[in-house]
Amino acid sequence: MIEAVDIAPSTETRMFVMRLSRPPTTSAPCSAAPRWRGWDLLSGERELCTRGHFVMIALDADGQPTAVPPL
Repeated sequence: MIEAVDIAPSTETRMFVMRLSRPPTTSAPCSAAPRWRGWDLLSGERELCTRGHFVMIALDADGQPTAVPPL
């Protein structure tokens, strides 16, 4: 559940980059850790804007957690 999201204005000289890392896992749950960085294109300054951690759980037809088959 997302409790709050803060959004700040940006300038035309800023770019935002998202990097997503996912720890290796072979069963449910699956997790991902995105990081957003702001980059000032004129000065080259970079800063961490926000980061998060998501856990995704596969559910079967009855709504119970289940393993995800490998691709």
